[in-house]
Amino acid sequence: MPASRRIRLRQLVVALPALVMALTLAMVLTTETAVANTPGSFPPIKGKALAPADDVTPPPASVARPLSKARIAMANATTYRARRDYMQASNSLANLRIYLERAHKAGMAQIGAPPVDPESDDLPGPVSVIAVLAVEHLIVNQSAKLFAGLQVGIGIDATQSLTMAQRKTMLKSIVSLDPEGDGADYADGMADTLPIYAQEVTFLTSVLTTGPLSSTGRQTLQASLVQSKATNAMVNAAYGGGE
Repeated sequence: MPASRRIRLRQLVVALPALVMALTLAMVLTTETAVANTPGSFPPIKGKALAPADDVTPPPASVARPLSKARIAMANATTYRARRDYMQASNSLANLRIYLERAHKAGMAQIGAPPVDPESDDLPGPVSVIAVLAVEHLIVNQSAKLFAGLQVGIGIDATQSLTMAQRKTMLKSIVSLDPEGDGADYADGMADTLPIYAQEVTFLTSVLTTGPLSSTGRQTLQASLVQSKATNAMVNAAYGGGE
């Protein structure tokens, strides 16, 4: 991997812990509106925009846009859940799943794609994959928190299931790449993301042990924890030797 590309990818990865923590703890929203005429669309709750670092190469718009909307939908679901507005929370999670699927498809399409700019050596695959995985990690944790004390179904189980399944598919795709070939472009960045998977296992374990949870919530989170542990093992086995 060219040194310049490695530096830019590392800049994105270094920015991830702060970005994920900011989103997880504060759920900072942008003023971007939800896509019109999608199932369960609703007036978005607005808030302060989170500005990306100027020196970090962003993922392509086809990936960044649905990820941004997914974050908004997750934040809205959290707010509506706190207000006990379960219909709107359910609509928010339905929108979230739409945006997650779009981001996943767009991110998968970038794996192996050439640079957008012929004069650049920046591949869109690594930054796209890391961006998608970071938001999926955020959604696993945030949606898990919504189960506490909840006695009605609002689609958290479907959200967790979709997120886990899509993440597994994406990870398998990049793990299977030749580590001496195309896979080398992902190795450094993925090695630096390893802490988020261990953190996710710890977080899901904490939610399960602190409750209170309905039987559906507990079953869903137990299944998610199993998958989260498997994901943590997969990425550590593939990238644990990275610097």
